[in-house]
Amino acid sequence: MKKILLITSLGLLASSNLFGLTKNEKELFEAAEDHDYDKTEELIKEKINKPIDKIKDKDGNTPLHFAVQNIKKYDGLKTLKLLAENTANINVKNNKGERPIDVLYSFSKTKWLSAPCKQWIPYVYLYLLDKKSKHPKKIDPEDKLLKLAFTAYELRNKTKDELKKHNVKIDGKRPSAIINWYEDNLKQFKPYKKPIHEDK
Repeated sequence: MKKILLITSLGLLASSNLFGLTKNEKELFEAAEDHDYDKTEELIKEKINKPIDKIKDKDGNTPLHFAVQNIKKYDGLKTLKLLAENTANINVKNNKGERPIDVLYSFSKTKWLSAPCKQWIPYVYLYLLDKKSKHPKKIDPEDKLLKLAFTAYELRNKTKDELKKHNVKIDGKRPSAIINWYEDNLKQFKPYKKPIHEDK
């Protein structure tokens, strides 16, 4: 049996054995990692007939595990939301027991994290939490990106007075700025969504 390896911009898929997946499922992994929204939407609309969390590589990773990493622009968040909206279980685990939010946390701690990636991470956290993702398993209490996202999540539905009281800058940003952008952009964005039926 021949192992099929996909080499993409980050090389994250180069070590993943995608043998046994269909051509469309392999393409979905690649589109998810590249944050190619149009390709991801095309595949989900026309060619993928199962929830995203049921599509796994040999390491148990789903396209969602790849999509949470290396987001540098709005299309990355749109792609993530499209995949999540077509996922039956946002807390799906890979073979190491890692959920997408755990993978995001590990990615956020990498030394080569670029400024554009760092900018988007609080929004990715906020979205995953909003989708009822559980908190990352291992948390550094001094992690400012995580603290910013958690604070924004906790303050979303507070009154203006309560928000003002706790709206202290974290890593140069106020939680209110994260909340406002999220509400005005990502939360309002409605991606294509198939009816999801759990496997019996």
